[in-house]
Amino acid sequence: MGNLKKLAGHTLIYGLSSLLARFINYLMNPIYTNYFKDPSEYAIYSEFYIYIPILLTVLTFGLETGYFRFSSKYKDVKDKVYSTTFTFLLVTSTLFVLYTTFGYDGIISGLDLSPNKWYVILTGWIVFFDVLCAIPFVRLRNENRSATFVVLKTVNILINVLFNLLLLFVVPKLFPSLPPMGILVIFIANLVASVTTLFLVLRLAGLPSIRISKPLMKELAIYSVPLVISGLAGQVNDLLDRYSIKYLLPESAKPMFQLGIYTSNLKLAIVLTLFTQMFRYAAEPFFFNNVRKEDSAKTYADVFKYFSVFGMIIFLLVTLYIDIFQYLEGANYREGLFIVPVLLLSYYFVGLLYNLQIIFKLHDKTRRTVDVTLAGLILLVVFNIFMVPHFGYQAAAWGRLLSFVFMCVVSYWFGKKIVSIPYDFKNIGFYFVFGLGLFFLSKAIRPENLYLRMAVNTLLFGSYVLVFLYKEKINPVTIAKSLLKWKSK
Repeated sequence: MGNLKKLAGHTLIYGLSSLLARFINYLMNPIYTNYFKDPSEYAIYSEFYIYIPILLTVLTFGLETGYFRFSSKYKDVKDKVYSTTFTFLLVTSTLFVLYTTFGYDGIISGLDLSPNKWYVILTGWIVFFDVLCAIPFVRLRNENRSATFVVLKTVNILINVLFNLLLLFVVPKLFPSLPPMGILVIFIANLVASVTTLFLVLRLAGLPSIRISKPLMKELAIYSVPLVISGLAGQVNDLLDRYSIKYLLPESAKPMFQLGIYTSNLKLAIVLTLFTQMFRYAAEPFFFNNVRKEDSAKTYADVFKYFSVFGMIIFLLVTLYIDIFQYLEGANYREGLFIVPVLLLSYYFVGLLYNLQIIFKLHDKTRRTVDVTLAGLILLVVFNIFMVPHFGYQAAAWGRLLSFVFMCVVSYWFGKKIVSIPYDFKNIGFYFVFGLGLFFLSKAIRPENLYLRMAVNTLLFGSYVLVFLYKEKINPVTIAKSLLKWKSK
């Protein structure tokens, strides 16, 4: 239990600050959807921001996980690992940003993007600076400097939001003769935040030497290249729903309008992604540091169970209080609220998938991540080709969920051949079915009066938490004291 408390403590540090920062950014969604009243205009921003995570996955080359693996493997030469990974990314990202800056015409025509060249140029520079931030941030996590990490992430979000507000509402009043920038504002604010963050993180994590160890880079490449392939396929898998809406729907179905509706409601479900992200920040160094311990299998099984429970708690939090969460988007976008539970479940299984696939990374079986992800991608492509043209963004949401469930099953099947993990599927299944049952019960008895509806849903939500605490024999007061004691240390 001590290991779990340690993991929970790290997750708490990352989580509270990260959630605060991301929540500030989360509040930008109603500002965007009310300022850009045409979902088709909002969809242009959404489309470009589909490409950014894909580009980051490719251009970081899996070296973030590689840094964890080889820093623990070669503890005496951590600085060499730091300098090698950073320098390699500096070279490759420089080539990338030069291409986007001077070769934007080919990119625009090849991807059928908005003809405004500045969207492409600014996106390239945002990705450049974010790639260079990757390894310094990983170094902070590996050194357990969680407070520094979350402060920098918070500063990044605050600068981004500040410049969004200035450019949207202040600059037009101060300089009314300037032509309207539209959604270009979002790109400019993001770039300012990314540049500032790079300078800060290099100052605090340490400026690496600009050199590459060829033998070390060769080992890193062998380990990390499969992670690039699986990461890219995973990003495409994660984003294919939006591509499908744009390219598979006929013009009569207003694909860009549907894409705007879908993307806005996807952001309501992203709360579960925030939980998975803050868990990953703490879990990656935790898993790599515990892989050789005798009780590691039992620890991983417990982590999986508790992660699944907290994921379901977040699912219930959003779905039972959707009458409140709906105000985080403009009224023109709320016709898509009915897909939020499906999207939440897809993110729930994304989190489970991370827990299942960590086995491949710990035991140098990264090739398996490629096999699983490509299989899930093929399934999703087939599903979307047949279903999205007929059912629009609703089919895209269900295809997303189906793909991640499938990948979880296949990952478990591969994983048990590598190492035996005693997962408590009996209780995991109970908590999952019980949570879904409460959700459907809330839909069935839904009172017309809002306050009564909130009261009933609060009772349902509380019953889930209480049943979990009772079955696991957990005293929340004792746990809270333990975490506060651990944090004070």
